[in-house]
Amino acid sequence: MKIAVLLFSGLLLGCHGHPLTIPEQADAGTPPIQDASPSPADLTPIIEAPYPAPHPDLPQVVSQGGPILAAPQFVAVTFDEDPLRDQLESFVEAIGGTEYWKTIASEYGVGAATYAGAVHLKGPAPAMLADDPSDLSNPDTIAGWLAAQLDGTHTDWPAPVKDSTLYVVFYPESTVVTLTGSRGDSQSCMGFGAYHSEALLPSGDPVPYAVVPRCGRGAKDLATVTSSTSHEMVEAATDPYPGFDPAYSNVDKDHIAWAIFGGGENADMCTGTDRITPTGFDYVVQRNWSNQAAKAGHNPCVPAPDEVYFNAGVVIKDKISITGGRVGGVRIPVGKSKTVEVDLFSDRPTDGEWNVSIGSFRGSNNLSASLDRDTGRNGDKLMLTITVNQPNTGRFGAGLVTLVSTLGNRRTTWPFFVGQ
Repeated sequence: MKIAVLLFSGLLLGCHGHPLTIPEQADAGTPPIQDASPSPADLTPIIEAPYPAPHPDLPQVVSQGGPILAAPQFVAVTFDEDPLRDQLESFVEAIGGTEYWKTIASEYGVGAATYAGAVHLKGPAPAMLADDPSDLSNPDTIAGWLAAQLDGTHTDWPAPVKDSTLYVVFYPESTVVTLTGSRGDSQSCMGFGAYHSEALLPSGDPVPYAVVPRCGRGAKDLATVTSSTSHEMVEAATDPYPGFDPAYSNVDKDHIAWAIFGGGENADMCTGTDRITPTGFDYVVQRNWSNQAAKAGHNPCVPAPDEVYFNAGVVIKDKISITGGRVGGVRIPVGKSKTVEVDLFSDRPTDGEWNVSIGSFRGSNNLSASLDRDTGRNGDKLMLTITVNQPNTGRFGAGLVTLVSTLGNRRTTWPFFVGQ
């Protein structure tokens, strides 16, 4: 649920070198041509960086060992008076059999999904609702209400199949949901857009569900609703029991900084990427993080657009302490500085160099930093110097720094921690 250097010579790495040429032999009796002999630089082999150039690994979304929904069954729960009811039910019915779903879910072990039907709730929908995933025995929460509907006495509800059924509950624009989390209460469309969790059945088994409030430009904003729904559905399929037995719930520890901006589940990692309408599917959805694409140095948010992926990766060699444990980061004592390497890479040639800048110091007012150069291309290396001016007082126990790469109107980011 939603709870961001000495540059190698262009002669050696890049596209700026001149091709190796052999000067023509002068005619007999003709004075030698000045400067006809090749210089040592002219004889230097041209070495072009591979695509992508060597670079630090991108994050991997890792399993904590819990189950997934290998063969999901989706149930749409809607209100009769919802003007989007028919379209939302059609969306839930169709998404599991699309090429889009295969692209975003199959590498996590999730197969094609079937549609188990819809539940029509009589209106009007409640004006205010609350949910607290940590208090599943409370009948006044959404989780408690859902468990009561699944007690076997409500025949209009498709019965849950263990590790398969996902209930997707849509609330109309008139309903405000308050969610209690580890940081207190938050309100729908302000603190969160949608979420997924688990309810506890009378049998003691958990059952996954997703809650999708109506955010965006009102009741007719179908694109916002379906995009949020696709986000929660793939997360619920790959991490159905985040409270009981988490599965793909976070990134590897060396990249935990990537999860700070929106969460570490696979759809969280692509929150903020462009929404798309996939080929063969008439609804707007969100891209999802691909471990396979990340390992290959390609755009990790799939289905990816047909455009070059570029980024600037910070070379991390240290372990630091943050709230919750030891993770990868740049370790610098208070009052000291350190210079680290930044590797630029792209999976295809770019149209010129791209800009690299220091985007933000989140919870890191104790830091200062500078780059030795702010542009480059695949294979180039920049040097980033960071100074820790005073002890960190942020809630992470470390500073969160983000490098931003910009090429035209596109940008990528590389967050990392600085600590002791």
